[in-house]
Amino acid sequence: MAVAKSISTRGNLPEVLAPIAAKISKITGVQLGPRQASQVRSRISQRMRKLKITTDTEYARFFDKNVATELGILISLLTTHYTFFFREFTHFEYLIDSLSSLISAAKQKGKNKLRVWSAAGSTGQEAYSLAMLLKYHIPLIDPSFGFEIISSDVDKQSVEHGRRGVYKWSELKSVPALYLSGNWARGKGEIAAFVKAKDRLKEHIKFETINLVELKGNQFKDNFDIIFCRNVFIYFSQDTIKKTVETMLGMLEPWGFFVSGLSEPLTEINLPIESLGKSVYGHHRVVELESKDAKKSIEISGDEFIKAPDSLAVGGVRPIRVLIVDDSPSIVKIMSAILSKEEGFTVVGSAANGIEASKFLKDNEVDVVTLDIHMPEQNGIEYLQTSFSSKHPPVVIVSSVSREDSGLAMKALNLGAFDYIEKPTLGNLSEIKPEICSKVKFAAKYNKSAPSEMHKISSDFSRRVRDFNPDGKLRNLFASISDVNRVVEFFRLTPDTQVPPTVIYLSHADSILNSMFDRLRVELKLSVKILDDHGADDLQLNAIYLSNISDVRKIFNKYSKYDTVNFVFGGISKRICKRIKDYSRGGIIVEDLGAATAELSEILDEGTDVYVPMTSFAYEGEKLFNSNEMRSSA
Repeated sequence: MAVAKSISTRGNLPEVLAPIAAKISKITGVQLGPRQASQVRSRISQRMRKLKITTDTEYARFFDKNVATELGILISLLTTHYTFFFREFTHFEYLIDSLSSLISAAKQKGKNKLRVWSAAGSTGQEAYSLAMLLKYHIPLIDPSFGFEIISSDVDKQSVEHGRRGVYKWSELKSVPALYLSGNWARGKGEIAAFVKAKDRLKEHIKFETINLVELKGNQFKDNFDIIFCRNVFIYFSQDTIKKTVETMLGMLEPWGFFVSGLSEPLTEINLPIESLGKSVYGHHRVVELESKDAKKSIEISGDEFIKAPDSLAVGGVRPIRVLIVDDSPSIVKIMSAILSKEEGFTVVGSAANGIEASKFLKDNEVDVVTLDIHMPEQNGIEYLQTSFSSKHPPVVIVSSVSREDSGLAMKALNLGAFDYIEKPTLGNLSEIKPEICSKVKFAAKYNKSAPSEMHKISSDFSRRVRDFNPDGKLRNLFASISDVNRVVEFFRLTPDTQVPPTVIYLSHADSILNSMFDRLRVELKLSVKILDDHGADDLQLNAIYLSNISDVRKIFNKYSKYDTVNFVFGGISKRICKRIKDYSRGGIIVEDLGAATAELSEILDEGTDVYVPMTSFAYEGEKLFNSNEMRSSA
């Protein structure tokens, strides 16, 4: 459900606006008291600006004359529409594991389809998530059985959004590939960045405007097997929650279950329910249900009462064994923390490249492999080409390469990878954790599905990576003499035809510069020169310039006209890195060496600076250059 945002600001509304807030609160059940005064003031002011009304009194009069219209508009403005596909994935796992029992109980009562209610369904992502899931899993249990979903919300605009079934492709990228297959179509022309639910999915969902506070026991003709009503009760009073849930329980089949948000425990309220799982509830074995004729007691037999599935019980199943293949120590650490025993996984090992992964798999049992693309010796694409087969454990790509990259990402999917995840960072760890856990679990359980069909929607959105134009660009490399091998490798990973001028800064004496100069001239097919602050006015493409770190400020100032990206190799100190940050106008890409790199994290800007393995330097640099170019032309 769309619900009012809770804010910390205290205050009071102007006297003429207070009755409007009170009316909305009474209708929706959402508390709009002093703590929400700033929120209400802001949203009403937004509406007034659109109407070109300048005073609160004038708007209050306008509201009184147009109550029906304005109430709907203000309800939409004063509610939050925060939702996404497969939110709180544990509830969908519960549904999958309970599905066979639900269908069996429903069939015993003569039903031929499951009825599901996505109450407080906001803009429809929950309903479409349920539809995708049920459309895949029900035919595996009983092809003759069907399902129907009611998606409701108090906000008419949210309901209409869901009815249209149009969403940004970026919203669906986190959905397991298993469920995307055949259900979505890409838009054309101006809406090419969007997808629309196909009729085969939409035909199962009916969208309605329903106010849960005004719910009636006879609201629907038939009862539901499943009710999802999540992330709305946190905005209701205890009395409103109790009254609403009691009414909804009267619409739930004896064997069915009711799902609230993970932060909305219902066991503290005196309700006729039993806890079945995380925020999942069912009727007591003897419950009083309200029928059309009269109240009656129904005793639920053990066969009909759905308890928590064994697979969700602690110790009920063997953890999913995962091999992490990535040359980034930080990503290995992050992934290991995400794929924890509490989530049903055990990380049995890690490998820094494809060669190490092959050796590990020869001697160890693995259920799923997470695979990076950019790695030394043998990268992810090369590994799939040489080692992947029908007997190989399913592979989930976890890479910094955009999923739309037709040259790398789509190649990985076409070579047999089951699914794709864009690499997590410390900044988005909590946000991306559900996607990682769900996709790895699905790869372990459903890896026999045909990738070619599953990845159709991804291929629709694939695009050739923007051509890299080196003109007007400058790369600064900061390294020590011990980094020379990685510096040479850096240039080998950059196509010869796309090399912008590159200045290498060394934190050593001039004798070291000469040593590095001789080594690079021998190792690389590029022009190598010594540069000081009196160097040439224009730097040349396909040329390398060596400089001492002591000249960095003067050289940065001299070449400030260039669009710059700075690459920091692992041996550079925190003091030097801070100097780069102070003088440079460009982004910083730091070599990920695990704990040593973490010391630099406080200097980096989240969202603009990154730390990755040296093998990803060239790719990340081109991404940063291209994003800078697009921003400057916007």
